[in-house]
Amino acid sequence: MLPPIDPNSTNRKRVEQLTKEAPCSTCHTAIINPLGFAFETLDGYGKYRTMEPNGQAVDATGTYTLDGNPVSYDGPVSLIKSMAASKQAHECFSEHLIEYVYGRDTSDGDADRNLIAQAGLRSKSNTSVKDLIIELVSTDAFTARLP
Repeated sequence: MLPPIDPNSTNRKRVEQLTKEAPCSTCHTAIINPLGFAFETLDGYGKYRTMEPNGQAVDATGTYTLDGNPVSYDGPVSLIKSMAASKQAHECFSEHLIEYVYGRDTSDGDADRNLIAQAGLRSKSNTSVKDLIIELVSTDAFTARLP
């Protein structure tokens, strides 16, 4: 359980304080917190807000690394637009879709990496999920997998 927010603080500052030391900082500092902070403008019900319940201003700005480059954002819409434009996010989506559709881990080396990259490019070009799945089940990797 998180401790209550100090009257002169914010949820973001509370989370930063709680996760700044090891072992939490290993994942929270670069991966978890920046993504979560983008959504600070949404309360627990998803309602937009600019102020904390204690009257402090909400800060939903941050930086996250996408495609090896730092990307700055101000709120969830800005972050999601950056993610939608990134190769990394589309390849991540495609990798998980392939694992689900093929019912296996994608660790078969170069063949899987190439399949993921190609599916990622198709995803980024606004191919529908339905069409992407049809393409995936039409590949040799799906129809003729070795034991």
